[in-house]
Amino acid sequence: MNRSLSEFRISSREKRMKPDLGSICILSFVIYLLSAVMPQEGFAQGPSANPKKEIISKEAVQSTQQNLRNEKARSQIIGESKAAQANDQKTSELAGSSENKEKIYDISADIMANFEGKSVEEMEAILNQASKDPEGFMRSLTPEQRAKIKEISQQIETSKKNP
Repeated sequence: MNRSLSEFRISSREKRMKPDLGSICILSFVIYLLSAVMPQEGFAQGPSANPKKEIISKEAVQSTQQNLRNEKARSQIIGESKAAQANDQKTSELAGSSENKEKIYDISADIMANFEGKSVEEMEAILNQASKDPEGFMRSLTPEQRAKIKEISQQIETSKKNP
């Protein structure tokens, strides 16, 4: 399969473009959701005197991704926490439809993979910075992840204009 590297690079025009407000809003929810799943027990691998220094394992990422993507598993986890219920309700309100809500959880799961091999402390620092500078965080995502966020944003905007 012969594909040019330019297919995988971001164009200089795209680099200069600022994400639209809707994309930033979706990304803010993604950051919020990822921050909520971060402190789960057993999230990182290896026993440590300082859990924040533990490395986020591939298995932990895969488990978290499955929970974010599987509505039944997610509902069970959400049912155990009033804070998670509130987060899920806010996500529903933002999404406007169950299809869009699933897409928000799906992109959150995709972005979770970006943290594999990092420490819990690094993930926490990245998400804290992302909450202050969502545009900067958006630029750190893969082109595919940015495109998904923009697509979700446009779908939500369209559905709100045409209920």
